[in-house]
Amino acid sequence: MIQLTGSEWWLVAASLGPMQLWGVDDPWQGHDDEEVNQMKQEAIASLTEAGWAQSSGGGLKFHPWLTELVEVCRTAKAVLTVQSVRGRIRQQVYLNGKQALLQYPLAPGVFELTLIPDRASLMVLLADDLLLDSGKIGRMPEFSLPADALLESAQLFRISEDDKAAVRLTEAELPEDVRARLQAALDDPVSNTSVTLIPYTNTGEAPAPQGFGLLEGEEDLWVLHHQGEQVILQPVSPGMIRRAFVELIGKWLK
Repeated sequence: MIQLTGSEWWLVAASLGPMQLWGVDDPWQGHDDEEVNQMKQEAIASLTEAGWAQSSGGGLKFHPWLTELVEVCRTAKAVLTVQSVRGRIRQQVYLNGKQALLQYPLAPGVFELTLIPDRASLMVLLADDLLLDSGKIGRMPEFSLPADALLESAQLFRISEDDKAAVRLTEAELPEDVRARLQAALDDPVSNTSVTLIPYTNTGEAPAPQGFGLLEGEEDLWVLHHQGEQVILQPVSPGMIRRAFVELIGKWLK
């Protein structure tokens, strides 16, 4: 694995692309040409000092390992985003069918890049985020509610508008015991994670994202699936999260 700043990563991508970086803001946007050139020179200097690049024939030659990372991104067929809502951590995984690249934000503008050889290795790295080894199972029966009710109430709880959030959940007309347990989990989640895969298309049309969510409360753990305008919350049983993840990325990484 290596660590790059956003400016370094953007420079490498621009030099070896074309490719699309997800979750990395364009560090040059909003700057004039002179400022952009200065930022590029600073990125080149830091990459050279770290041994990841060297001058060659008036241009740059990158270390083979860094070139391999870029090749995974450049040939990616899908990108997976794993986001912890509570921690605001958004990891990107570029998938090209044979390998993957995990892009982890260590700090604002700093990324750790890890080459992933196969699905099993990726699952090891994401085990904590996906609660694969927690051993916890769900206790409540499966239920559903309107997606907008769940989203709006979760947002209200995050900004400490608890009374408004409770009213919004009540409007979903859930059984009282279910509503109380869901409200407790949304108000003070142990974990709240979204897993989204976006396949690349050659049609120019916006691809339909796929994925699932995880919501863990003190007493409960659910897998969330969207179905039309509804969200279905399934109590987690042994192996359920692992199966959902394998089904999601199965065709994109072996």
